[in-house]
Parts: sequence; structure tokens; C-alpha cells
Amino acid sequence: MVEQLRAFGLDLVERDWGAGDLGEGERRFREMIDALPAAIYTTDADGLLTHFNPATIAFSGRVPELGTDRWCVTWKLYHPDGTPMPHDTCPMAIALKEGRVIEGAEAIAERPDGTRIWFTPYPTPLRDGEGRIVGGINMLVDITERKRAEEARARLAAIVESSDDAIISKDLNGIIASWNTGAQRLFGYTAEEAIGRSVTMLIPPERHNEEPEILARIRRGERVDHYETIRRRKDGTLLDISLTISPIVDGQGRIVGASKIARDITAQRALARQKDDFLGIVSHELKTPVTSIKGYAQLLARRLRGTENTAATEMLGKLDTQIGRLTGLIEDLLDVTRIESGKLLLRPTPFELNALIAEIVEEVQRTASRHTIVQELGPCVTLVGDRDRIGQVLTNLLTNAIKYSPRADRVVVRTERAGAEVVVCVQDYGIGIPKAALPHIFERFYRVEGENRSGYPGLGLGLHIAAEFIERHGGKIWMESEAGEGTTACFFLPLAGPCDNRKRITV
Repeated sequence: MVEQLRAFGLDLVERDWGAGDLGEGERRFREMIDALPAAIYTTDADGLLTHFNPATIAFSGRVPELGTDRWCVTWKLYHPDGTPMPHDTCPMAIALKEGRVIEGAEAIAERPDGTRIWFTPYPTPLRDGEGRIVGGINMLVDITERKRAEEARARLAAIVESSDDAIISKDLNGIIASWNTGAQRLFGYTAEEAIGRSVTMLIPPERHNEEPEILARIRRGERVDHYETIRRRKDGTLLDISLTISPIVDGQGRIVGASKIARDITAQRALARQKDDFLGIVSHELKTPVTSIKGYAQLLARRLRGTENTAATEMLGKLDTQIGRLTGLIEDLLDVTRIESGKLLLRPTPFELNALIAEIVEEVQRTASRHTIVQELGPCVTLVGDRDRIGQVLTNLLTNAIKYSPRADRVVVRTERAGAEVVVCVQDYGIGIPKAALPHIFERFYRVEGENRSGYPGLGLGLHIAAEFIERHGGKIWMESEAGEGTTACFFLPLAGPCDNRKRITV
């Protein structure tokens, strides 16, 4: 900038300096610097201010006094390390004292209101025609935002480097650009070994299809949250990890890469598998005696049928209801273990949806004396899927609607064709679900907490299982609700197509 000022007339100022009247060169020069956005001022040989532009006022936070103020003493000055800077050692004082240009210095100035500014000064001595120093010119560049950005980057770098998680960045071709200590601990590669290589070196061959899908989402500006997958260490061992991947955007808002946080969840997954195995064993062990109890209760009920022992008959009816509830809980536990172990098989066959809904409604209506289940069904459609599993979803949604609307007297089930899909909704007029709970409603073992929910039994598995069944049929399930306003549970299914016995992977 100083070189530019010289080209625009600083040489004229030097020739005219000290001539008494304001020379034409100096007049032109002052007009020029007054129009510039950078803070620029001039002094005489003693450092007293002779001119300053409007940007200097904004920069300093006060209006300096010409002929009285020495720039170095108008502020409290500090070195970059925060120690005070004596005024006789400030860059402008050195430039006037030693007759040399000062470049590359950084300092901190404290304004009258107490705020501090990082700045870079560019002081240059001015000489008369005989080479004597008659004053100086200085330009002050505010670098506060740059220093804040540098500090933020330094803090972020320290956080990244000290993180226990692996934090990696890559470009849009999947080439690794950065690699923290956590990544070295997790995957076994040093930064020198990893940077510049494709991230596919961490991906088992059978999962290489995941990377193009992830990069496609990143290019669309999407974030990938808590994606659980498997990655490979340098020594070949496999890890269960959870990935969170976010787009990296440059200053022009263009997506230029991705940052990836990888967390080792091997221990958690092993514990979850142990828990699932335990639940599966317990469920299987419970199923046999519960089936026997149910059989003996039904046999006893038949023997008492037609007798006058109505009290015993009534108690056996209640016993059968409780056995049915226990059987349902056991089946839910078994379904969860089948889902988690990948052993859940779907048996797809063509079936007519309205006929299935009518059948399920009839079954549920028998046990719902206080509620009327209203059917508002669209035209008949045929689906290809596991009829029993879709029936299980409908049963769950209807029984939930009845259970959570104790003061209402009706539940509505609707269907509507939408292009190549059919939408099924179950609406109740009950206690509703708080907005904060809706994102978690399909999580395993999740139960909505609240004073008005303490009397409702359940393990928090029914909706989780329902969501798995619908997703494996190529559909989607969701809830619309507000606390106290009732709930509408909906799902859609394709009108035709094979069922997938495997977990659908979304990245």
C-alpha cells in the first residue's frame, strides 16, 4: 500500500514538505488518502499529528488533535504477547528515530472505550529535498478479524488433535486431507501414511459402495449423522464405528470436501449383541411355559363352561387376557432379537389391503368395548409383502390409538392411494405426544415420559418393530401429534414389488 501511495503522489509530498504553504502535491495526496478506507495519518519530525483521514477516526474511536497528539501516546499499546509496549518503541517512533520503513510488525491498541484492536502498521519516514527527516506517514491495517479467525482455527485444531475420536477431512474425490491423533490411534495409520490416499483404504471391499453414496450426499450439501458401519484398521482387524460426516464449504459457499468424525462403537455393539442374545434366550425360554399355561387355562375354561361357577370363569377370562399380553411382550422381544441378528425373514405374497384392515379391525374391536373403530378406506389395492407382518403393524397402531385415548370413543383408520403407493393412517383423539418426543418415537425401548403416561404399560418396542417392518417393505412410517391433541400414525407402502429380507442401508 505504501508503494501505491508513493506512485500516486507521495514523492510530491516529500518534495513539498516543509515549504511553508500547502503544496499542490500535498493537497492532492491528502485528498487521495481521505478517500481511502484504510486508516492513514501523517506526523511531523517529532511525531505530532499533521493530518489524518476519516478512516482513522473510526479506527481509533476518537478524534485526534492535530499538532498536539503523538500517535503512539494516544492509545495504550501492547505487543502481540499482551505485554505493554513503551511508546518510544512503537513502530512509528522507530521509523522517525532510525529513518527506516517498518514492515510486518503487529501490535494491539486499546481504544478509549476499552476495546482492543489487532493491527499492522506501515510507518514510513518522509524527507525533504536535502534528505532530512521532516515527518512520517503511517497506514494502520485492522487485522482483528483475521487474528480472531486464526485463534479460532488454533482452538479448533487443538480440540481436533486432542479428541479421542478420529477426525478426518477429505476432498470430494475421497482423498484424505487431514488426519488427527485420534485417527492414528483408531486406525493405526500415521498422518504421513494416510494423507493423500483414498479413504477407501479404511473400507472393507464388500462395503466400497458406501463411499460413492456418502460423497453424493455431501455434494448435495447433506449431513450424515451417526451412520453405523464397519471399517478396517491397518492391521486388518475390523471395527464397528459410528460416522458423522459434514460438508466443508469455502469462502464462496462452495462445497469442497467433507469432515468426518469416526467413533469406535465395537464395545457398545458387542454389549448390545450380548443383550440381544440374552433377550433371545430368555424369550425362547419363557415362550414354552407361557404356551403351556395358556393351554391349561383354556382347558380349564372349557371344563367350567356351562357350570354355575361364574366367578372362576370370569377369573379365567382375565387370566387369558394377561397371558395374551405376556405372549405379546415375548413376541416383541423375539422380533427385536431377530431384527438385530439379521434373522428376521419376510414371506412376501400378494394380498388385498382393505381385506387385511377389515380383519385386523374386527380382531381389535372385540377387545375395545369403549371405542368404535371407523374405517374410511379408499379403493381396493393389492400389495406384495408379508401379510402377517403388515397386520402386526396395523394391530400395534390400533391398540396404541385405543390405549392412549381413554376419554375418546372412536379411532379412525384411513387409506388413500398416492401414485404408485398407498398411505394408511390411524387417528386417535387422545393424550397426544409432545413435539420433543416425536423424533425418538421409533427408537428401541423408547417410552414417552410424562405425568399422564405413568399408567400405560409397555416396553417401548412396538413402534420400533413396526418401523422395521415397514422400512423392509420399502415404505416409511411417521407420526403427527401434539400433546393433548391426539395422534395420527401413518405409513406408506409401494403397491407392488418384492420385499427385502435385509436391512435397507441409508447413508
